[in-house]
Amino acid sequence: MELLVLVSLCLLTFTGKTFGDKLDQTPIIIKEDESVILPCSFSTSLTNYRFDWKKDGKDVFLYENGRVNPSSPDEQFNGRVSHFPDEVKSGNASITIKQVKVSDSGTYTCLNLDGKEEERQQIKLTVGAFAKPLVSSHITADWALLRCEVLDASPEPTVVWYDSDGNNVSDRKPEVRETGGRYNIILETKVTKTDNYTCVATQNELNHQSNKTTSVNIKGTCPKPTIRIIEKLNNGTLVECKVRGVFPALKMEFQNRANFTVSAGAPQPSPNGINEYILRHYVTKEDHYHCVVTQDNICHQISSEENLVHVTSELKDTTGDKQTGES
Repeated sequence: MELLVLVSLCLLTFTGKTFGDKLDQTPIIIKEDESVILPCSFSTSLTNYRFDWKKDGKDVFLYENGRVNPSSPDEQFNGRVSHFPDEVKSGNASITIKQVKVSDSGTYTCLNLDGKEEERQQIKLTVGAFAKPLVSSHITADWALLRCEVLDASPEPTVVWYDSDGNNVSDRKPEVRETGGRYNIILETKVTKTDNYTCVATQNELNHQSNKTTSVNIKGTCPKPTIRIIEKLNNGTLVECKVRGVFPALKMEFQNRANFTVSAGAPQPSPNGINEYILRHYVTKEDHYHCVVTQDNICHQISSEENLVHVTSELKDTTGDKQTGES
């Protein structure tokens, strides 16, 4: 209970509102199924007077002549609303609503009916149902159809598909259906590249964002390795092979110009990307080297271009990444 009071007071502080701001709507945002305190306070004791809570024309809570009127609440609020009886004498007309629902969202009005002058305060309550993306994919030899579903979210989230570089790859508008303030959203997009794709659902009103990632391996596309010189060490040279857009079912190896394997091993995830893999080797003999990537699960193999590696001569700035081509 102390936590609820503290949350409500903090919200009032952040918005710059006070209990005395009549007709200004104090915003409160809360997650569905939690309890919330709607704050309301007047300068005089309410023990022998009447205060009334209403929401968009519906009766929420009625206190009069020292007791609660049990027949007052609308069916929507029956059994879920309580007040602070020990604080009525100090003018506290705040109420607590248990297990709030999206349908509880709206404008609440607190009225002090003391027989002299009516006083009122208003609160804007937003009850949110967090968006939780569900993703699936249909993959062919040349493309994949990605599907993201967000069900029973409120308020309406923004849904976008991104690739691993953070590019928006959504190629069509989402299908949106709304019932009772809840939103069901389906967003499909077609991609043609092997990658990791993430569906992101954002609800700015709730400061909430959720995502779900799926891996897509399109068999018709070819991973393209590059080979480059990293640095010269003593009487050898450290070379690196990097491949992007593939997944763990692969092997990588370095070969010389005679296509003899000089090094092979398990590729390691690159620190620069979630779907990049690298293999490094210490070359001690000058030759033309290339990198070969094999995917046994789809019977696919591809090679980088050859790179002349000097062992005894100094490295030149021109020994950078080279784009790949199939062997």
